[in-house]
Amino acid sequence: MKTLHYFGITLLIAFMSVTISSCSKNDDEKIDMKASTVEMQYFLDIRKGILNCIDITVEYYNGSGTTKENITKENDNWEKNIKTGLPVKLGYRIIMKLKTGVNVSELEKELSDTPLHLQNQFGYIYYVYNSAGRILSAENMDNSYYLIDKSLISKWASNPSNVYETSLILEFNSDGRKIITDEPTLKTRL
Repeated sequence: MKTLHYFGITLLIAFMSVTISSCSKNDDEKIDMKASTVEMQYFLDIRKGILNCIDITVEYYNGSGTTKENITKENDNWEKNIKTGLPVKLGYRIIMKLKTGVNVSELEKELSDTPLHLQNQFGYIYYVYNSAGRILSAENMDNSYYLIDKSLISKWASNPSNVYETSLILEFNSDGRKIITDEPTLKTRL
């Protein structure tokens, strides 16, 4: 019985030696961990009915500056994909204004008719790559933030001419590390 036990242990050690030595061959391949580019995908999902009540403009960083786009019923599921070198500032600002002549109760009804999981959300996904195109880091914040809620409606009820904005600005240093410089919080646009 002892002989069988020793034989089993010997087989186990031999198997582990082969496994460990076969794994160590991959150690010779060094992965370049120096970040060189970042790819950012912006998302904005707005219900068409909301766009009957609110004018929405998106101002986003494209790697070399900013670009503005108006959100319309034709592009209510807006998204952009930007790929650029490091360091860079990326992100976007969403600017909202109640359309002229729209009563806040119309917007309130439109919002209450929408299930919570389908309500006007925005988010992002980013990937940091090395020079060989290998992903070094990534983050998915797709549809993570609600854009229009009851607190915004009550603000418009007290002052319908106010313009509001929310933004999400990220800076990536030369190492590809992300620094959030502006969290999504609703602000009155001055």
